[in-house]
Amino acid sequence: MLKIKSIFQMTKVLLLYLIILTVWGIISELTSKTAVSIVPNIVFICIIIKKTNKSNILRVNNCNLKYIVMAILFSAFSFIAYNKILNIMDGVKIYTYKSTFNIFTLICLIINVIVEEFIFRKTFFSELNRKFNVGVSILIQGIIFGILHLSNPGHTIICILLGISAGIMYYSTKSLLYSIIFHSLYNLYFDILPIYRYEYYKIFNKFVYQNNIIFYISIILQIIILVIFIKSRHKNLKETPQQKM
Repeated sequence: MLKIKSIFQMTKVLLLYLIILTVWGIISELTSKTAVSIVPNIVFICIIIKKTNKSNILRVNNCNLKYIVMAILFSAFSFIAYNKILNIMDGVKIYTYKSTFNIFTLICLIINVIVEEFIFRKTFFSELNRKFNVGVSILIQGIIFGILHLSNPGHTIICILLGISAGIMYYSTKSLLYSIIFHSLYNLYFDILPIYRYEYYKIFNKFVYQNNIIFYISIILQIIILVIFIKSRHKNLKETPQQKM
């Protein structure tokens, strides 16, 4: 069983996250201003910075260009594959509406991703990994991530896959930087581009939906990238045997 301390730590962070989501929703409804609604997340990030060694959160000083490129490519391939999954499972063409886009929407997206990555990858995965092996820990935190994004079956499965992928990136690099890049870009493609360039997205979505080969290629490329991440982790461990898992 997990230690009481680990359970308490995960519960505390999760409750704080749920409170933030609640406050965020209330502020958004009352003000209809994204710029104001991001305040709770900014407060959460300030708490993170205060209680955590900043150099151990992102490890920007040790960033690897290869990992950055892989995270960017992975986000694009995920967007292609997950669109197909949504269309198959939910039986609808997603994002058939028009809306507005502004810089505050983008800022809100990035800040929300940072908060989620700290909670699910930095906190949940790390605490779970104290008791379970890496694979089980990555799977559990991914499932929790998906459940908390519950809206419909297709979206929940996609969020589980996204959480597992981000967990592998964090485990392989011990840095949140790459999972944040992947998660942010995926949300950008999924939440903003269909709104900002609606007609182009509609054509793209139809093309992906009608071409299975694109879907299969994107899945294969995702698997290859994750394997490279994992192999890089093992290679780094061999080069620095004194480093703990």
